[in-house]
Amino acid sequence: MKRFFSVFIALVILSSFQTVSFGAKQDYPELYELAYSLGADKDYLAVTNYLRDEEHPVNPNCYYEYLYKCNLLEAIYYPNRMFNDIVSTGSCVGISILEVLSHNGVIKPSDIQEGAASLSEIDYNETSDRYITDYQMIQGYTEFDSYEQYLNLNTTYKEKIESLLDTAEKCMAYNRYFLIVIRKNFFAHAVCGIGITDGSWTFNDKSYDKCILTLDSNAYAESSGCFSDENCIYINSETKESYIPAYINKDGAGQNLNYTAIDNDELLNYKGTINPSESPNVDVSEIKHCIFTKNKGINVYPVLKDGTLAAIPSDGVRDMAGYHSFFKADSVHAEVRKLKLLSADLRYINSDRWIDIDFLNNEMIEEDSEPYQYDCDIDFSDDKVFIKNNNSEQLMAGFQLRMNKGTFSFEPNYWWFTTVNVDDDLTVEVRDEGMLFKSSGSIDVTVAPYYYTLDEEGKFLSVNMSVDPDNKAQYLCSNNDVLVKIDSDRNILYYIDDNNDDIYDTLVKTGDINCDGLIDAVDASKVLAIYAELSTEAIKPIKYTLGNMNGDGFVDAVDASQILSEYARLSTKI
Repeated sequence: MKRFFSVFIALVILSSFQTVSFGAKQDYPELYELAYSLGADKDYLAVTNYLRDEEHPVNPNCYYEYLYKCNLLEAIYYPNRMFNDIVSTGSCVGISILEVLSHNGVIKPSDIQEGAASLSEIDYNETSDRYITDYQMIQGYTEFDSYEQYLNLNTTYKEKIESLLDTAEKCMAYNRYFLIVIRKNFFAHAVCGIGITDGSWTFNDKSYDKCILTLDSNAYAESSGCFSDENCIYINSETKESYIPAYINKDGAGQNLNYTAIDNDELLNYKGTINPSESPNVDVSEIKHCIFTKNKGINVYPVLKDGTLAAIPSDGVRDMAGYHSFFKADSVHAEVRKLKLLSADLRYINSDRWIDIDFLNNEMIEEDSEPYQYDCDIDFSDDKVFIKNNNSEQLMAGFQLRMNKGTFSFEPNYWWFTTVNVDDDLTVEVRDEGMLFKSSGSIDVTVAPYYYTLDEEGKFLSVNMSVDPDNKAQYLCSNNDVLVKIDSDRNILYYIDDNNDDIYDTLVKTGDINCDGLIDAVDASKVLAIYAELSTEAIKPIKYTLGNMNGDGFVDAVDASQILSEYARLSTKI
């Protein structure tokens, strides 16, 4: 089975920063006068946006700090890859956030360097570098990523400009700094917004009447700090056109860039190193993040609270993992039509859990065979996945679920992997006590729970498949709906609802392989059928635990005989 890229891989586009310095020409001295009155002469870090290289190696302790602050979803899948993706590019996010928080009084310069009265007094050294890196890692946390990506992808260019102007005006009135994320195509950068002013500026025969003043780590010069009129954002308030002279020849072209303005100290210092916020002060629970292969057989639609389908509200972003889209919805509906890709998956992410459907049939076909054409509908909600197979052939898919600590009573099994075979339909539902599998027909699945190792404070340390490395999965075939639970010894147990009250409290006994509450000749026949099938295939025997009467881990004729004996015993019992 293929391996997946990091859950939050869309984040790293924010790290594609330019790192060219510009000296201030002071073409507009009035802007410098205003900027210095707003603190631009002292509230900046005296360091140029820099890349990680031999001259600027990353402190290894920064990675442990990042890992320690990650929630389970962020830490579970290649956190080192995400960390390296972020630190291997520029440092503008960390620099800008420290400038915002310091000016706004959330942190003090002396928190970074003893005795420093202003940020500009702080020397660039191992200590300050570590603070910059720690705040750079905000890109690796769900709250900031979901919030910033949602704003970026679900507002028009005009709305972005209006929000930027409005945020700048409000912050100017209260002498506050704020974060600005700048994007266009493959260009992305972050600066510190410090104020706004009216005026008249002309670039390339176009007029601009608003100027957003910024501290830009690309503009740092020893003689003038991080403020430069070339790095300001000039806006025509009527046409909403924008222009940044310093970037006109860069990949972003400098004109009509996309901006996300964030005035939220709690969010910027959530999981921060200095006096971190207790809450991010944003609700990202309704924001859904979907990753899928667009226009090649998979289409995704947000489902509103009234049940109606909406179109994807934005173009999203693309990377090696697929097409990323962030939107607010009650649930998500996916249509998979004539999908022939040998490797494709559909991923659903929110702040509490991560669900992935990995299509498997085409990985099983012979080299010269006709690819299986998927035709199915999949509905995702926060607690449930429903798969409807519209094809005459059985659909095979890998289902992965990962949950954050505290979301459900699953400790320590927050990561489940299931292979499902769907003839007609299958529902996989997360309940507080376990995973519920439901179908209008039969259920044919494998279940493999992973468990997280946490420290005494509940922080993520590692993931393990099982105590016994050979006991990686249990196979379940049932004619009834079944709740799968894990006991304190990490044994997989199966429960059914025998009185239709939607409470699954009847333990399925060994021998009842079809989970109908009875041990009878039907179970023996099923065991013999499975044994015969396995005997004709050059594969390792499969662990159908419920049919394993003699406890050797596999089903065979001996188990079938013992099931019949148990059936006879129960039939004669008074």
